[in-house]
Amino acid sequence: MANYNKQDEEIIKEAQKRGVEFYTLPKADAEKMYELTSGVWDWYIEQCKKQGLGELAVKVKDIIKARFNKK
Repeated sequence: MANYNKQDEEIIKEAQKRGVEFYTLPKADAEKMYELTSGVWDWYIEQCKKQGLGELAVKVKDIIKARFNKK
């Protein structure tokens, strides 16, 4: 959980109050997980397009990708 901002901090605190446990994967495992799940984004974006929210879905994907790749 090294890369997060103030908003993330509030969400994390609330999640922990509700019993959520957070784990930081080793870099190689995180990269593998991200690669294996990347196809889900195409599906997500297509579903959002059907609802008129395609542009927002692309922005969400870009934000998540940027956070993942943040060093």
